[in-house]
Amino acid sequence: MAIDIASLTEKGEAVLRDFVTRNRLDGAIVASAEGLEIVSYFTSDLDRDLLAADFASVLAGVEGLLNDSNKGELSEIIVKGENGYLAIVSLGENVVLGVLAPTGQKLGVLIIAMQQLVKKLKSL
Repeated sequence: MAIDIASLTEKGEAVLRDFVTRNRLDGAIVASAEGLEIVSYFTSDLDRDLLAADFASVLAGVEGLLNDSNKGELSEIIVKGENGYLAIVSLGENVVLGVLAPTGQKLGVLIIAMQQLVKKLKSL
């Protein structure tokens, strides 16, 4: 099922706000493959344009790596940094979901919550 960008733009912020708040995350963004923000919600002031471009770039690179190495379709990308995690999921052709999670976040819980969010976003 493809993402309906118009519905996502209209209803997506409320869905992301609920997801971030309920799971005690730092934020989430949906961006185009070109790196343009579609919708986002963050608990602090971050450069949304820069994050959209960065998440799209990482997704493209990893998908290329998976393709070149015959490892199949992307499930999710989890990056652990000194101050927390980045999680990236493809929402289908040309759309990426990026999530910022704090240090101490349980990754299994985060992955399950992201899978549920993906289903919700695709049903908008």
